[in-house]
Amino acid sequence: MNSSVLAARELRWNTRMHLVQTFACPLLSLTLRAPSTLRVEPAFLDAFSRLCSRLEDEFASQGLAMSLLHTSLDAEGPARHYGAEDALAAKKLSIKFEEETLGGALLDIDFLDEKARPISRRELGLPPRACMVCGTRPAAVCIKGSIHTNDVTCRAFRDLMQQCLNLEDSAQRIARYAVQSLLFEVSVTPKPGLVDRHSAGAHSDMDYYTFLSSTAALAPYFLTAARLGQDGAISTDSLLPRLRPFGIAAEAQMNKATGGVNTHKGLIFSLGILCIAAGRMREVTSTEELCELAAQIARPALLDDSADSHGQQVMLRHGVSGARGEAAEGFPNVRRALPILESALSKGESVDRAGVKTLLFLMSELHDTNVLYRAGAPGLELVQESAARLLAAGCPEDELNQFCAELRQKGISPGGSADMLALCFFLHLIRQPSSA
Repeated sequence: MNSSVLAARELRWNTRMHLVQTFACPLLSLTLRAPSTLRVEPAFLDAFSRLCSRLEDEFASQGLAMSLLHTSLDAEGPARHYGAEDALAAKKLSIKFEEETLGGALLDIDFLDEKARPISRRELGLPPRACMVCGTRPAAVCIKGSIHTNDVTCRAFRDLMQQCLNLEDSAQRIARYAVQSLLFEVSVTPKPGLVDRHSAGAHSDMDYYTFLSSTAALAPYFLTAARLGQDGAISTDSLLPRLRPFGIAAEAQMNKATGGVNTHKGLIFSLGILCIAAGRMREVTSTEELCELAAQIARPALLDDSADSHGQQVMLRHGVSGARGEAAEGFPNVRRALPILESALSKGESVDRAGVKTLLFLMSELHDTNVLYRAGAPGLELVQESAARLLAAGCPEDELNQFCAELRQKGISPGGSADMLALCFFLHLIRQPSSA
């Protein structure tokens, strides 16, 4: 072992002692578990950074506090040191992450309590970590006995690193499609009663740029949802409750970005469900399968009567199920509208034109809770009949503009239909990797 590695190890230990004494709290230290020759390679550093972020998300989802105190990169590779409140709970969660998360085996997660005493697996009644290569013997036994050649060991760690990076790339693609779908939806122009590039529609508290700000704020949430779906350690039935705290945080970020204006609250739920379902499928080749899985994930939401949204009030007053019902049924209206969008695009029509046609179809079919909340049953009837008539007539520009003016004057905004249009764009994009 060369002197630089020995010096790095000594410095790392001294750093840990200093942090515990300075902050008087338990310390969680993350380092890269890999042969020393691999620890400073860019791909392994990238995997380490992404795994640290995933662990931070895992702690947040469980309500466990961890605060980053110090980072370093030396001859021993990268390290991150976090302060923790509950050392025992943090240790148990970290062990679970190491063993059950794809790529988690690349992390060494060590603990010191507030008195700088190590907390070991043995103290928790757990066996030592298994060898990364064979998975049968304790890692210490294989290392001490040089059971595996260096080439075999490095190959095993490279394979796991690549799986980790590929998994993350998939999550990033899903999140990118989610963001793209929101941008496409708000950009379709003209949209009756809705915000578009040229008009605020029936709204006085938001405009096109409000939606851009909201979309940017929600991008990390869609990535988190996709990552949750990819985590095989989480059962499908547990995905919705695991997503919920992130959805609440995303809503807070949306409100911060928009000054308290509700631009995308419905889509935080609906598009979050589709992102988590897409993450679970890894590769989406069938819209039907994706929507059926999303329905399975979303159904428990129908049992939650604690929500106090406009959609919930309308559901109680008019007996419609709104966004939660649409998701729990596998987005039937979105699936019916999708062929309209894709047919128009395949014929070379612009995104604007294809989007308007799809939106009018949705407006003609959907029991839009936004319309019911703002204008009641008569308003919904007006929207549905006018949209159907326009669609049947081929969306003549002058009549479309008149309809936009009418809804603007009456203060009617078919926001539920707009949400469904965004979901149509997502389902269209998710099956077309070349569109990224």
